[in-house]
Amino acid sequence: MKTNPKQKTIGSLHARLKDKINLSDKRFQRGSVWAKGQEQFLIDTIVKNLDIPKLYFWELKEDSHYKYSVVDGQQRLATIFKFLDGLLELNEEFTPEYANKKFIDLPEDLQDQIYNYELTLVIIENADEEEIQDLFLRLNNGTTLKSQERRMNLGGNLSKYIVDMANHKVFSKVIFKNKHRDYEQILAQCLKLELEGKATNTQGKYLDLMYKEEIDFEDNGTTAKKFKKVLDYMEEVFSDEDKIPELKRFNFISLYLMVSQMTDKFVIKDKKDLFKKFLIDFWDELTNYRNQEQISDEDRNLEFDDFIQFISSRTDSLESIEGRHKILIKYFMLKNPNLEIFDNNRNFTEEQRITIYRRDKEMCWHCNKHVDWVDFEADHRPNPHSKGGKTSVENGVCAHKICNIKASNKENLAKNWLS
Repeated sequence: MKTNPKQKTIGSLHARLKDKINLSDKRFQRGSVWAKGQEQFLIDTIVKNLDIPKLYFWELKEDSHYKYSVVDGQQRLATIFKFLDGLLELNEEFTPEYANKKFIDLPEDLQDQIYNYELTLVIIENADEEEIQDLFLRLNNGTTLKSQERRMNLGGNLSKYIVDMANHKVFSKVIFKNKHRDYEQILAQCLKLELEGKATNTQGKYLDLMYKEEIDFEDNGTTAKKFKKVLDYMEEVFSDEDKIPELKRFNFISLYLMVSQMTDKFVIKDKKDLFKKFLIDFWDELTNYRNQEQISDEDRNLEFDDFIQFISSRTDSLESIEGRHKILIKYFMLKNPNLEIFDNNRNFTEEQRITIYRRDKEMCWHCNKHVDWVDFEADHRPNPHSKGGKTSVENGVCAHKICNIKASNKENLAKNWLS
């Protein structure tokens, strides 16, 4: 890697190189996060002929559409071009003598001064992507780079894949913005869940480790295809909606985990309306519960209390994600007990088992006595599986293992027949 400092006027950069400079290289750029006041303050600095920091340009290969990619200084250069193109006016607080004037409205001598203002460019030659990423991290050390922004600069296939997936249409439905790569952060958390196949920690240090371990991630592999399939499904759930206020960050992650696990076990291809109705109804019930001024002990919903706690702090921890998932799955299965399992599987899924166990208050359907989890089996009742009974929550009951054996394939058994 070689660095070559040069002096270039604003006018020459704008006239000759504007279309040859990549101002938003997603491999190591943060996106547009400057407020308008910050942009106007920079232009005032140039008007007053004061110094601004160096700009770092990476000289690209000849086969690239661009000649340079901005490694550091993207916000500054984008703001300068914006002002010269008449898309930004001066601020009356910073530059009162030219308040609200655009470049074209300024006196000719001031226009010339701005055109002739010299920028210090550092041209980086003969550098590979890894060297550029290392330089970017060094240049931004101690600045406001957020965790996910730093994480994206680690490079590798996984980083590129997540950057690409941040353009997925599902994000047109959310109400939160991608200010500091928030979309990439959530995608990384969801991908962590997908790789583990279950609820897991998605806090920063665990994501850092994932980026290092999955540096050779296959963007066309089984996991990547499943990941996109779930995101596609989520977008289709709300295809007829604009923005979904219930689709908050933690709900996005919870919905991803629900769909990911259920799409492998249940026939949900044409059941998207169930997920939409469930999320909106559940959140409405939870909101109404929270808004009550006083709740008596007998009216208290302990699962709602737990859910509120899970979304109040450390929402990316294993405890919170797993806790929310179990509650959401239980409520979803209770409201949709007839979901069919793939391949007519006679074995209840773990989600169904937990739902049946809790719904039946841990009491055996056959003998009406308490059932410990270690002695629990989900039995097909009132219709035995051998007689065409479906493997569904509605046709499942809590049973002792021994009671289930005694019942075997007997038909027409009444509840509590062994009591």
